[in-house]
Amino acid sequence: MKTLRAFSPFLFICLIFSLFWGCQPRRVYIKTPISPSEREKFNNAQNLIQQGEIDKALKLFQDFVEAYPSSTLCDDALLSIGKIYLERKRYKEASEKFKIVIYKFPEENSFFKAKYYLALSYYHLNQYYKAEKILIDICQHIPVSENKAAIFSLMGDVKNKLGKRVEAVIWYEKVWKVEKRIDVKDGIKTRVSLIINRVLKKKELEEILNKYPNFFLINDVKLRLVSYYLNEGKKKKADKLLLELQQATGKTLSPEEVKRLKRSLPTPAQPLVGVLLPLSGKGRGYGERCLKGILLGMKIFNYEHNDLKVKLLIEDTSTNPEEAKNAVLRLASNNNVIAIIGPLFKKESKAAATIAQEKKIPIITLTPLEEIYKIGDFVFRNSLTARLEISTISQYIIKDLNIVTAAVIYPNNTFGIKMKNIFWDEFTKRGGEIVEEERYKETETDFQSHIRRIAHLGSYTPRTGRSGVKRRYPIVHFQAIFIPDEPEKGAMIASQLEYFDIIGVLLLGTHLWDTPRFIKTGDKYVNGAIFADGFFKNSNSLYVSDFVKEFINTFGQEPSILEAQAYDAARIIYLILSQQKAIDRETLKDALFSIKDFPGVSGLRGFTEEGENIKQLYILKVENGEIVEVK
Repeated sequence: MKTLRAFSPFLFICLIFSLFWGCQPRRVYIKTPISPSEREKFNNAQNLIQQGEIDKALKLFQDFVEAYPSSTLCDDALLSIGKIYLERKRYKEASEKFKIVIYKFPEENSFFKAKYYLALSYYHLNQYYKAEKILIDICQHIPVSENKAAIFSLMGDVKNKLGKRVEAVIWYEKVWKVEKRIDVKDGIKTRVSLIINRVLKKKELEEILNKYPNFFLINDVKLRLVSYYLNEGKKKKADKLLLELQQATGKTLSPEEVKRLKRSLPTPAQPLVGVLLPLSGKGRGYGERCLKGILLGMKIFNYEHNDLKVKLLIEDTSTNPEEAKNAVLRLASNNNVIAIIGPLFKKESKAAATIAQEKKIPIITLTPLEEIYKIGDFVFRNSLTARLEISTISQYIIKDLNIVTAAVIYPNNTFGIKMKNIFWDEFTKRGGEIVEEERYKETETDFQSHIRRIAHLGSYTPRTGRSGVKRRYPIVHFQAIFIPDEPEKGAMIASQLEYFDIIGVLLLGTHLWDTPRFIKTGDKYVNGAIFADGFFKNSNSLYVSDFVKEFINTFGQEPSILEAQAYDAARIIYLILSQQKAIDRETLKDALFSIKDFPGVSGLRGFTEEGENIKQLYILKVENGEIVEVK
């Protein structure tokens, strides 16, 4: 009692506080009548969506929410903003909008829609337990007006991601029951049949048989179990199920059909993967190099020890966008083709990716075309890009080397200007400063005038000048110099920097410098130069060394970045299929999004929520006449 009395004031205060807090209103939403101006602005935003002016519509909806936070239409505006974010794969931002609708507008029609879209956002963010929790709540109180098929389908997908595959197929059955469209119902049956025959283990099949005897594909389950029992020598169990199948279907299996059924279990269906590459015309050489990487990645030359045995359907694009489009249409029309790799060049890749998105077939392009992955959620990319390359270098020299000032000398051509602009963006946004900039003609080989200007030399007298002539020393207020040009030009500039006493400055280049020609031309003047690349054949990585060894043994030559990128694209699809993480195009797409730790030889680790490659590039340095890996 003494302890209780001692703590009584504290308990009393806690009780009062909890009662006070519990009585506070949870939501602050207060309805107000809709004014004509509100209605007009809201309708204008909706009309813009109908017209395809999504950016303008998004801005109007955002302005509406800010101007009319208590409007009866505010929930619909927030919902529309969230759906636009969702469509653009900005899942985190979308989830925040849906949360506001749920919190502030529990009585409105948008409430359940927001919960569904929040679950969908969590699904795409790989937060499957959160999605499951929301969907369980939704399914307990689904309004008649809501799309039950979409809710049940998402629940099935979530359960599948959580490894609850039996529950997943039961939810897919519910979709089949409520769905009215015949083609969709047939698609659901096909998908569940694939799960039964390719994914579910014996224990899971037995669970369905025992718990759900009226399952809509129960005969498929029994037939698959017959295969297991026959292979295990459990003839009584197999005969029992065969009798039940005979009674249900009125058909008796012949002895030969039973034998085929027994043989069917260990032999998985052969996956088909399409390949789009320029194998004729001006791009033939590049296409053939990529094809070698794909063949190796799919283990085509290791057929005896390859249980998966992927079959490739190879199409020649001839670098022609129309050929690429038609090739995708042919591949997409074959339901057994689960994915496409390629193309390589920019125009053909954009054309192919557009059709692949329309037909909803995953495609991993090998092009550096900026933002191609934004075409849609079935479009992925594995390629080194200029921005990734330069952002990697900028991050490294600022963070690891504490270099914060730089000069740029670049050629007056498309490549040079583009690389200069990207370097400027990436270096300065990390806190660096560009203190000097010089542009030279593409045909120039004498860079003295440009070097004099960045070092404020005027008319410089060389060290080998006449006796008694007063020398003028350079003013070097930059720690590094970026030269986005071919290796020979980079080496020339490096030697001329030395001539003008500009020493101790770090040379920065692009992946073009990753060649013995750079060392041969530059000699001692390029020692210490740093650049990044998407592939380095002498890397310390075991995966890279194994890949290079296997490639040389197979083709008698060393691989380049083209073969490496194609190899990784093929290998990541092979890995997903071999681990039975995909049974169709939709699940393969989801599996690609979920991978974040793939050990790619081209630096590939996985894909962002938009389909862009997540890469860890190789930072390289010239050291004692050799190119070595720094990081």
